[in-house]
Amino acid sequence: MDHLRKLQKDVANDVCTNMMVENSLKNDIKQTLNKRLEADELTKLRNEALEHFHKVLAASMEELYNEEKLESKLEELRQLKKDQQRFCTEDTKKGWRPSGNVNQDIKGPRCNALLAHMEDLEDIRNDLEQQIATKRTQLQEYIKQINQRMAS
Repeated sequence: MDHLRKLQKDVANDVCTNMMVENSLKNDIKQTLNKRLEADELTKLRNEALEHFHKVLAASMEELYNEEKLESKLEELRQLKKDQQRFCTEDTKKGWRPSGNVNQDIKGPRCNALLAHMEDLEDIRNDLEQQIATKRTQLQEYIKQINQRMAS
């Protein structure tokens, strides 16, 4: 949870320095030209705006953490990870794979798929052979007819 809060703080700082600086400087310059504010006053106003942004962001994030019960969920996740590591030996580090070798474990389903594909290809081959045989007989009949006409 501390890591998440640190990440939130870093993001807020980045947003403030990268996004708000440009717009706030433009507004501060306009106010300076209109009201002739001192540089110290401008810096003070900018810092107040940034502090307000940090407070609002922190409150929103804290509300989100509480609503979603993130802290308990993250703690539960940490505990599950520790339990997994505690019970994990060299034999069980294989994970879901029975043998630990991915290629060997997916061999069965892959073989079934390949066998089905080979059957489909065999059917296509048989159909094509039948078409070839039919075309050959037709061709032979045409040749006979041509030979008969040429002989007559």
